[in-house]
Amino acid sequence: MLPIRLSLSAVFLALQISPSLSAPAGEAVGVSPVARIVSGSAKGNLSVGQDIFIGDTIATGNTGEVQIRFADKTRLVIGPGSELLISKYVTSGSGGAKTFAVNAVTGAFRFISGASAKPAYQITTPTATIGIRGTAFDFGVRGVGRTYVLMFDGVTRLCGSAGGCRDVAGLCTLAGTNSSGEARLSQESDFLPRRGDLRRSFPYVRSQRSLNQDFRIATASTCRDVTASPPGTDVGGDAESGGSDSGLN
Repeated sequence: MLPIRLSLSAVFLALQISPSLSAPAGEAVGVSPVARIVSGSAKGNLSVGQDIFIGDTIATGNTGEVQIRFADKTRLVIGPGSELLISKYVTSGSGGAKTFAVNAVTGAFRFISGASAKPAYQITTPTATIGIRGTAFDFGVRGVGRTYVLMFDGVTRLCGSAGGCRDVAGLCTLAGTNSSGEARLSQESDFLPRRGDLRRSFPYVRSQRSLNQDFRIATASTCRDVTASPPGTDVGGDAESGGSDSGLN
């Protein structure tokens, strides 16, 4: 009987740790017009009302958009031509999360923090990390070596992969990583966004009509001028390869 009990125990343990049977980290509350999700070994279209789990990768095409509300009330928008991995979400038992980590691969995003303590949050991109000590901001990941952050409320700390960190604080404060992978505020001389980077990174300062009401930020439109590429600072062309209509093909 002992081998049978061990086998049953192993099955029970596997069921306990199976991502598909764990508590969801959040829920997709908006999908327009279509987005793709990879969850474990399954791949398919994401639907409104679908649960989001740790390890899920979500991708949108050139016109796609996903709005996610997490268990701790954090809100995340995955904008057009974007890809993001939910890398870690550990609940604290008090309505918040002890750890909340996402990996933004490429694209445009909005982040509005929820009930978790600010040190719990971390956003990673291929070229930077964003520590969150504030409430609301947009960020973008473009091409190789370029991550941008635009604050609306609170403070974030942007650290480039090649070194250097900057606190990004206050309405319409803009920062990013330069061509060397170092974090810079927009007023620094070597903050040199490529042509089109800021427009693609921050679509929601131009229009929030596609977003649910609680994903909108009242002051976002005041930052339109900040996200226009300053004359003379572009270091590259406007062309950037776009994804398919649904992403993750």
